[in-house]
This record gives sequence, C-alpha cells and structure tokens, in this order.
Amino acid sequence: MGVLSRLRKAGRDIGANVRSGRHIEAYATLVLGVALIVLSVLDVGDDRWLFAGILVGISFLVFHTTLTDTRASIGVELLDRDSFTPFSDLLHNVDELWVYGPTANSILVNVADIRRHILERAGSVRFIVQDPDQVEAVEASKLQLDDNLDFLSSLRISVGTLRRLQAGYPERVRYALLPMNPGFSLLVVNPRRHDGYLVLEMQGFKDDNINDRMHMVLDRQDASRWFTYWTDRFDAMWSAAAEQFPGPDSVKADTQNA
Repeated sequence: MGVLSRLRKAGRDIGANVRSGRHIEAYATLVLGVALIVLSVLDVGDDRWLFAGILVGISFLVFHTTLTDTRASIGVELLDRDSFTPFSDLLHNVDELWVYGPTANSILVNVADIRRHILERAGSVRFIVQDPDQVEAVEASKLQLDDNLDFLSSLRISVGTLRRLQAGYPERVRYALLPMNPGFSLLVVNPRRHDGYLVLEMQGFKDDNINDRMHMVLDRQDASRWFTYWTDRFDAMWSAAAEQFPGPDSVKADTQNA
C-alpha cells in the first residue's frame, strides 16, 4: 500500500472515529500538540527545538494508539444466549427496536415488556419474520433449525402476535413477512442513536440447544462500519419482505380490548 493510500485510509478512519465519537480526546491532544509545536518553533529560546521534539513524540504516540486500535479492535463480543441478561433488562432507554428472526418467538414471548418499555413510551418497533405461506422456504427452515421446535406453528403464533400488537399501536408497530430465511437472526437496539448496538445470531444447522448459537454484539461506537453494514442488511430485508398493515376493524377492536 502506497503512502497516498495509507493517508486516505487514515483519513477515512479518522472521519469514522469522529462521526462515532471515538478517540475525540486523542485527536484534540494531537491538534493541541501540533499547535504548541508551531508556537515553540516560532518562539525565541535555546530549548525550542528540544521542546518541539518532545511534543512531536508525545503527539505521535497518542495518534498512533488510535490507529493501532482501529486496526486491531473490531468492537465485537462473541457470546451465546446464556450470556445475556433477561430481555426486559435490555429495553430500558430504548426508543426503537428492529428484529429479524425466522419466527422471532424468543423476542415476542416478551411482548408485554415491549409494550411497557417501548410502545407506551412513544417508541417504535419493526419486526421481520418468515412468510408462513412460502411452503418451500418454511420446509427449508424446518430442515435447518433444531428439531425441538414446531416451526410452522410457532411462526403462525408469531404472526398472530404481531398482528394484535400492530392493531393496538398502528403508528408504532410495523412488521413484514420475508419469503426466505437468510441464516441469521438480528436484533438492533436504537439504530439511529450514537449508543445503538446490535446482536447478530448465527443459526448454524440442527443445533442441539438453541442457547448454544454464536452471538456477535456490535456496538455502534466501537464497530461503526459493521454496525452500519448490518443495519443496511436489515433495511434490504425489509425492502424484500411484504409489509403487513392492520385493517380498520381490527384496530378498533384491539384498541378497545387493550
């Protein structure tokens, strides 16, 4: 990689760090160090070159630590389901929640917490699940996933739960049906905020225990590139899915029963 390529890459890294709020102190120290170097060089005194050299060294070391961290750390935690706190604990201070899962039943069993912590506080949710009418895709998912789950029954229950949830909060709940399973599940918390993060679950094949699946936690501040990549994938899935809308009668009935 040539000098210009390295400079361009460093510029992109710096821009990404500044946009995500990372290493602001280091960059501020670098700018201050350069300014002091210039003032020191322009000053009159026998120690000006020594002082300037010290400042160059300190500034370079501080700046280099940010580049090393950018290259070496991808801001990823590797976990399994047993590593997570109860789902309700994740919902505090959540304005927006995006979820994709073949059935998303592990999230939708917490629908009361979603109502209380998000929807009743003017937050919003988007869910994507598989389309139960896509028979071949459903059969493929049944083959891939563990045998401890009645996949189609769970999927239909999830769609019914989403339909009722949307009927009660038509402006805050959106859901769509995807005609295939891409092989992962995705949960995104506060995707538009600087403190957003996501959990990516790899589904594997015929897991003995669903809790053993590998999870990657990507924090927007520490892994901005991959956070953006996976939120873009969610948007792409949403575009490929068929969004579902409540009928006026169901909205009225479910609102009265809420």
